[in-house]
Amino acid sequence: MSSNQRGFRQQAVVTTSGSTDSLTFVQDRVFQSGSEHDFSYNSAVSKELRTRLRQQAAVAEMGQLALEGLTVEELLEAAVVVLKNILQVDFTKVLELQPGEKKMLLRAGVGWNSDVVVGKSTVDAGKNSQAGYTLHSYRPVIVDDLPNESRFTGPKLLQNHQVQSGVSVIIRGKKGAYGVLGVHSMSKQQFTQDDVNFIQAIANILAASIQRRETEEQLLAHQEWLLIAQKAAQIGTFEWDLRTNHINWTKEMEDLYELPRGTYDGTRATWISQLHPDDQEILTEQTDRAFEQRATEFFAEYRIVTPDGKTRWISTRASIVYDQKKPTIPIRMVGVNLDITRSKEAEMHKDEFIGIVSHELKTPVTSLKAYGQVLQRRFSHEHNFHAVQQLAKMDFQLDKLTSLIGDLLDVTKIEAGRLHLHLQPFDSKALIDEIIEELQPTTIQHTIVREGRMSGEVPCKVLGDRERIGQVLINFISNAIKYSPEAKKIVVLLKDTQDRVQIGVKDFGMGVSEVDAKRIFERFFRAERPYKNSFPGIGLGLYISSEIIQRHGGRVWVESQLGKGATFWFELPIADPSTK
Repeated sequence: MSSNQRGFRQQAVVTTSGSTDSLTFVQDRVFQSGSEHDFSYNSAVSKELRTRLRQQAAVAEMGQLALEGLTVEELLEAAVVVLKNILQVDFTKVLELQPGEKKMLLRAGVGWNSDVVVGKSTVDAGKNSQAGYTLHSYRPVIVDDLPNESRFTGPKLLQNHQVQSGVSVIIRGKKGAYGVLGVHSMSKQQFTQDDVNFIQAIANILAASIQRRETEEQLLAHQEWLLIAQKAAQIGTFEWDLRTNHINWTKEMEDLYELPRGTYDGTRATWISQLHPDDQEILTEQTDRAFEQRATEFFAEYRIVTPDGKTRWISTRASIVYDQKKPTIPIRMVGVNLDITRSKEAEMHKDEFIGIVSHELKTPVTSLKAYGQVLQRRFSHEHNFHAVQQLAKMDFQLDKLTSLIGDLLDVTKIEAGRLHLHLQPFDSKALIDEIIEELQPTTIQHTIVREGRMSGEVPCKVLGDRERIGQVLINFISNAIKYSPEAKKIVVLLKDTQDRVQIGVKDFGMGVSEVDAKRIFERFFRAERPYKNSFPGIGLGLYISSEIIQRHGGRVWVESQLGKGATFWFELPIADPSTK
């Protein structure tokens, strides 16, 4: 063992931990690595080269120790000792920049007097100190003769220890500088560029370790925050590996389903078995359809039955990940489950109230409409045309009220699962022509036309409820008329894709923003526009249309750019040719 190594182990170190075991271990590792090169007594190797080899060995070993997971404090303590002994200086230090950036706190050091205390002693971070000047210049600073230095005068820490020369380098943090690593000598010592590079290499290792700890602390804080939020909101998290068909549940998921901790076996069958019998097939179809349509997001609301027989409502939101090499193949679904029982119960009470009110309104409105028509005929016979015009306006408003009541009744039927469909094959092209003929008289401004052609020669039949699909078309075309007041044309598009028919209604009006397009089919949603109040409505038509199409096994979507019009699409399965 060389005298340098003996001196290394005996050196007094100013540390924060008060423990020498881990530090001694690090010192042994570093210098065992250096001794393997056997450069101490090789006359063919110059002294300068031997120094460089020792520096490189020390950097390599310090880097390895950092990778092995030594704490930041242990690495700081090891760094100041390694630098002191290899560079043969009197003092080394690590300074951490404090909040406010006016002071730097001593975190580790070697050689300083007993009045210098790690964790308490500070240095001014201004340009009048060597460390502060290093921070502001953001590059290594070499001092050959501190008493005659013209760039700065201090600090007192160096002056009180009769420092003559030294080097300071930046320890970088995630945001700006963490602090400064410095070496100092009481004699006029010449530091080479290789020495500076060595000190900076050690500083970079410290920086990487410090940044890693900051990242780990942030992750832990986020994880703790997420766990608290999940517990407070009763949120469970799951990950479904579609390649193995195994599903991982967090303990919060088991709590939601009121299962004993650790009893869920990770299979889809077990998950589905927890659902309400009426929702099992529906959720399975929704999930499979999302995969078929290559959706990246999944949302569903359904009921579960707990082991003691209680029914609870669950909302699922998830992201679907696809294979990068085979983008049509889903490989993972990651999402959360949320207990929405209370909100669902409140919603059902609201729907029940809406249903009762709607039914109570329907009878008097029907009577008013009948009385109005009687009066219209009487005043017409009496040639009282002013009264006829006023009654016509009343009749028009009653029609709007009747339509609104119909929408509210449809909503209650949808939410209660009582929206019955009478499925039968029908000619989609013929239905479009009928709806266009019916609605064209309602607008003088627009010309409604049908465009597109089918790939087959025969009329394209779809399997569905003809009246309800007509209701969707009327809603789409009526919206197109309403929201394109300056346009001259509305186009109804028709095309087929393999086993499905796509029908779209294109307008040339104000369009829909990308943000609004994501929610446009939600119940009671109305797009936020400056002219929103200019167009009456309560946001039910598109919601009802979406639900009707989904109950046909189809899908609905919108393509639009704000200010450039919109095309609302829906898709239905083609009827089996053998179906009569």
